[in-house]
Amino acid sequence: MAAGSAGASLFTEKLRPWLVWISVACLVLAFVQTYFRARCDFRTRRFRTVLLWFSTVVVVAMVLAPHFTATILAGRRPHFFSSGELRTFEEMDFRRAFDAAAGQTRIVLLLSPT
Repeated sequence: MAAGSAGASLFTEKLRPWLVWISVACLVLAFVQTYFRARCDFRTRRFRTVLLWFSTVVVVAMVLAPHFTATILAGRRPHFFSSGELRTFEEMDFRRAFDAAAGQTRIVLLLSPT
């Protein structure tokens, strides 16, 4: 199931710009139908009106600050602070810390400046 979710996320990541624009278009259509053409009874039903405005807030937040909003929706607090300094790599310190965390999941990411 996790592998299927990972594969689906890779596929939907390519579709994300299209899905955002479709969401915006649907919201615009909903507002036009609700407030200008009066074709539906959103104005008389509080739950539907609250749901329309909540959807608008979520879509606008995802468009303006996607990383911040995704972090909040994941249940975490966003980080605004960096480590402040670039440290040199000490192999022995790294090995010690890596071996000390044997009971945890460890991921090593190697990045090249070129």
